[in-house]
Amino acid sequence: MMHSDEVVRPLNAKEASYLCTRDQFTNFAFGLTLAGVVVSRNDAANALESVARRNPLLRVRVALRSASLVFVARKAPDVVVADDMVVVADSAVRLDSHLEAEISTPIPVLAHTARLTIIPREGDTDVIFTFAHAAFDAMCASTIVADWIHIVTSTPLPVSQDMDPLQNVTVPPNDMIPTSERTWPNFFRFLWTVASLQFWIFMYMPVLLKVATPPEDIRAAFKDVVTEEAKNMQLTRLTTHFLGAEETKKVVTRAKTLGVTVSGLIVGSLAAAIASDKLLPSKSPKAAKSSQTQAQKMALLAAIAVNGRPGLDIPSTHNGSFNYGLLVPLSSVTIVSEKSVAVEAAIQSTRANLDLKRRLLAKEPLHLARFLPTYDPFKNPVAEGCHPPAMRLAPAKPADALPVAFVLSNLGSVRVGVPAVRAFRMVSTLRPDINTRRVEVNVVSVDGLMSVTFAHLNGMVLRADLELLVERFLLGLLGDE
Repeated sequence: MMHSDEVVRPLNAKEASYLCTRDQFTNFAFGLTLAGVVVSRNDAANALESVARRNPLLRVRVALRSASLVFVARKAPDVVVADDMVVVADSAVRLDSHLEAEISTPIPVLAHTARLTIIPREGDTDVIFTFAHAAFDAMCASTIVADWIHIVTSTPLPVSQDMDPLQNVTVPPNDMIPTSERTWPNFFRFLWTVASLQFWIFMYMPVLLKVATPPEDIRAAFKDVVTEEAKNMQLTRLTTHFLGAEETKKVVTRAKTLGVTVSGLIVGSLAAAIASDKLLPSKSPKAAKSSQTQAQKMALLAAIAVNGRPGLDIPSTHNGSFNYGLLVPLSSVTIVSEKSVAVEAAIQSTRANLDLKRRLLAKEPLHLARFLPTYDPFKNPVAEGCHPPAMRLAPAKPADALPVAFVLSNLGSVRVGVPAVRAFRMVSTLRPDINTRRVEVNVVSVDGLMSVTFAHLNGMVLRADLELLVERFLLGLLGDE
C-alpha cells in the first residue's frame, strides 16, 4: 500500500511534455449513460476506490522533487455530483453539453490526475471520467472506465480483468524511445523524414478548413485568463454521431474491402470530407484547373494519435501515457461534390494507409521522442492549483506553425459488456491554436457500436459548415448505399 507523498515513479518524457506549455489544457474524457441505473455519490466513490487499487496513477499527484517531475501518492480522486441544468430533449446532446464543461475545466495535477462526475437523471445516470494526459492515455483510461462500470453495476469482471494490482507499476517506465533504438542510422533517418515533411509543406502548401469570425463576446471572454464566465461559454464545442451495429459492421467491411485499417479509412474519409469548395477558405492555395477535364486538387496535413505501447512492449492496462502524434501528409486530394465523396475517400484511404504502414514499420513514431520538449521546471514552474494563466482564443501564429487540417484519435474497439451502457464516447480538449487547426475527431467502438465526436473551438466553425463536414465524412466512411 502506498503512503501519502510517497514517490510512485518519475514522469516519462511524453508525460512531462504535456506540462511544458501551461497555457494549454491537456484533458481528455469518456462520457456515457448508465440506462436504468441510479448511482449515488457513495456508490461511485466506493467503486472508484476499488478501481484505484488496480490503477495506482488514479491515486497520485504531480510533484517536483530534486528538479524532476514525479508522481507521488495521494487518495483517490473526488467524485463530483453535477446538477442536470441542461434542458435538452436529446440525451446525447445533453451529455455533450456536460462534457464541454468538464474538458474546459483544468485538472490541477498538483492535487490529482483524474476527475469523476456523475449527473443523476430520472432512472439513469450520466457519467464523465476526465483524465490528465500527463498521467494517462486513452488505452489505459478505457480500462479504468470499464472496471468502474462493472463494479458500480455489480457486473462480474471478465477473467482477464481481475482486480489484482498491476505488476511493476512503480518501476520507472521505458522512456518514449528504447535504448536499443537509439542508433545514429535511426536518428539520421528520422531527420531526413522531418526535412522531407518541411519540404512537402513548402511545395504543396496544405490548406485548412475555413474559420468563422468569432463573436466579440467569445473573444473577450478568453482574452486573458480562464474565468468562470469563460468556462461557462465553453472553449471546446462537441458534436457526437453514433453508428448502430449494422453501420459499424459496414465501416469494418468497407475497410476490409479496400484493404485498409479502420484508422486509414477514417483519415481518407476526413480528407475527402474537407475537400469541398464550401468548406475551404476563399483564399486557400488550391491549384487552378489546368484544363476543363482536370479537377482541382489540394493538399492536407493530418495528425493522428499512435499507440506506442506495442513498440515498447507495454501492456494496454499499464498506467501512464505512451501515445504519439504522427503527421500524415495527404497530397493531391481531389475537390469533390457530395456524390463523389465515397470514391475520393476510398482513394485517400488507400494512400494514407500505405503511408501509415510504411512509417509504423520503420518505427518512425518512436523516434519522435527525440524531439519531445524537455520540461524545465525553472522556466516553466508548476504553480499551486495548476490553473493555466492564459487561454488565448486567437494567439499570434508562430513562424513554424503547421497547418494541420484535422487531428484524429481512434481508440479502436473496447469491450465493456454491460447492457446498461449507452452513448459511450471519447472526447479531448481542442488546443487553442486556431490558426493552425480547426477540428479534432475522436473515435471509439464499444461493444460493436462506434461513436465519432467532432471537437472545435467555440465560434470558430460555422454550424452549417460542421454539419456539412459530418455529412460528407459519413458518406466517405460508410460508402455508397
